[in-house]
Amino acid sequence: MPGIEVVLNPHAGGNKRGVRRAERLARIVGEHGAVHTPSSLDELDTVICRALDKQPDVLALCGGDGSYFRAFTVLDKRLGADPWPLILPLPGGTVNNLTHAIRSQSRSPERLLSHVVADFQYGIAHDCADCDLFKVGDDAVGYIFGAGMIVNFLRAYYAPGNPNPLSAAMLVLRLMGSAVIRGPLQAKIFQPFEADVMCDGERVPHRSYRMLIASSVAAIGLGFEPFYLAGRKPGQFHILGGPAKATRLTKRLRYFYRGFPARDPDLYDNIGAEMTVEFARPGYYTVNGDLLGPAMRIAVRKLRRITLVRG
Repeated sequence: MPGIEVVLNPHAGGNKRGVRRAERLARIVGEHGAVHTPSSLDELDTVICRALDKQPDVLALCGGDGSYFRAFTVLDKRLGADPWPLILPLPGGTVNNLTHAIRSQSRSPERLLSHVVADFQYGIAHDCADCDLFKVGDDAVGYIFGAGMIVNFLRAYYAPGNPNPLSAAMLVLRLMGSAVIRGPLQAKIFQPFEADVMCDGERVPHRSYRMLIASSVAAIGLGFEPFYLAGRKPGQFHILGGPAKATRLTKRLRYFYRGFPARDPDLYDNIGAEMTVEFARPGYYTVNGDLLGPAMRIAVRKLRRITLVRG
C-alpha cells in the first residue's frame, strides 16, 4: 500500500547532531511507511530507488540543500518525464534554504513528519507548494546555481570544518566590515572572473562578473530573499549577475533581505528558462551549496515543476 517513505542522509550537518533521528522518524512514520538510511553517499542512489519501488504517495528527504540536490538528480535519472511523488523536505542539513523558501511549518524534522503522517492517516489534504527545478550540465538537478562570489563564500564557510547558521552569520558580518574598509576578505570573496553568459538566446551585457547566481526559490539563507522573481512564471528562474563591487552590494543588503530589486546598473536582474556560461578559464560552480567543477562551459536549463509538502 502506498504511504510515506523517508530517506535520511546521516552525513547531513543537522543529522550528525541528531544521532538517533532515524529511530525517532521510524517511530513517527510507523506502519504508514519506512525509513531508509544509506551508510554512505554512494549508497544514496540505491536507497532512493528502493524507496521509489514502493510507489509512495510522499517521499520525505531528511537532509539539507545538498542532500536534496543529490536526491533530485537520482529522481530525474530514475523517473525521467514520469510523475514524481509528493516531496516532503525535512530540514536536517547545514543549509536548509528550501524549507525556508517554501515556509515549512516547522524547523524540526520530527514535528514536520508528525504533521504529515497525521494528515495522511486521517485523509486530510497536505499543505503544498510548487518549486521549479533546473538541470545544470549533464545531470545535476537543483534550484540554486552560482559562480564567483557564492562559491568563494561557501569555501570560506566550509573551511573551519563546522559550518552552522551562527558561523554563516559571523562570516557575513566580517564580510560587511571588510567591504567597508576594503579589506582582504572582501577582495578574496568578490574576486572577479570573466565569462560570456547567454540567457534565453540573448547575451547578458557583461564580460566581467563578481557574482552570478540563478535561483528558482526566493531564499538564499540567513533570512535573505534576493530572488524576488523566483516562482513568478512556471519553468523560469531568477538570475542576478555582474561586476557590482562589494561596497555597493553591501549597501544594498537591506534590499536583498526584504526581497526588493537592487537597482544596480552593474547587476543583471532578470528571469529566464535557459542560461549558458562560458568561462574564460576553467571555473568552479555550485548547485544547492555543493561545490562542483572546474568546467569551461555550463548550461542551466529548466527541467520540471515539483510539488513540495510544507508540513
